Amino acid sequence: MKFFLWAVIGTAALTVWGCGGSSSGGQPVAFRVLDSSMESMATGVSAMATVGNVYASPAHAVKWEGAGHTLVDLSPTGSTQSSAVGVSGSKVVGYAYLSSQFHAGYWTGAAASFVDLAPSGTDRSLATGVSESGTVLGLAGTGGIDHAGYWTGDASTFIDLNPAGAVSSAASAGSGSNIVGYADFGDTHAALWTGTAGSFVDLNPTGSSSSYCYGVSGSTEVGTAQIGSVTHAAMWTGTAASFADLSPVGDANGLAAAVSGNYAVGYVSLTGPSHAVVWNLTTKNYLDLQEFCPGYVASLATGIVVTSKGIVVSGRVSTSTSDFASKWTVSNSMLP
Repeated sequence: MKFFLWAVIGTAALTVWGCGGSSSGGQPVAFRVLDSSMESMATGVSAMATVGNVYASPAHAVKWEGAGHTLVDLSPTGSTQSSAVGVSGSKVVGYAYLSSQFHAGYWTGAAASFVDLAPSGTDRSLATGVSESGTVLGLAGTGGIDHAGYWTGDASTFIDLNPAGAVSSAASAGSGSNIVGYADFGDTHAALWTGTAGSFVDLNPTGSSSSYCYGVSGSTEVGTAQIGSVTHAAMWTGTAASFADLSPVGDANGLAAAVSGNYAVGYVSLTGPSHAVVWNLTTKNYLDLQEFCPGYVASLATGIVVTSKGIVVSGRVSTSTSDFASKWTVSNSMLP
């Protein structure tokens, strides 16, 4: 799963326009470092905001909003650590460390808008995704045993999705009635549900020792599958047999983190450090976003939103010593 300062902090941003890649049209890809003043990571993006974390000892959930990408601290009062993991519209989901345990929650504005979703009787809960309709996905557990689940309202609406026979599980994303994540049966298996524990579908493909599902859009799921010693970026369309390998030849460590329509984002590792990429799920071709990150040695992509002009991608770029939240805007003519 992707578990992966005060109200406003001035940001130092870099924007680069490039015309590389294999697509026709020669239109630009815009790359932006959201904050180079401290280590950070962007975990999700919507048309309204980019969300993630700044690592200011301890980590704080944040969002970058507006044309100037103003940084807003989302850590609720009383929390000693927090994380923003996903966003849909203006609804940001994540968790905060309150009263000596992690509490799932969501924000619809500033830090004070935090809604605590920790179900009664649990000692740990995390919100790790949000569907387009606002359903919050994640996990809740007691005594170190986590159960996948989702919330449709307040903390009392939590629905447990842990399938029969699973030691633990977690949900990471949702689209329509489909929810994805993983279930642990001794080995982790990519999972698909349609609203109840009994609806569980095991997506672990033949020949894979473990797998995870991180994103879903309609009937398409994306994630990873471990085949031999290599982690492959993966996609499915509802069954284990539908597994398709997104990793190019030579990829030693791939992951598909998020999907919207016909495009998925994540990373591949062909010659060393990871490179953020965008895949066309029909052709399996991809655009290497690392090409547009001068001065950085590695990158990964975590979230995607489709616009009329193309796509916007959230993620992280790295130097040899530090990581920084980043964002790419890819025009339609540059898409693979």
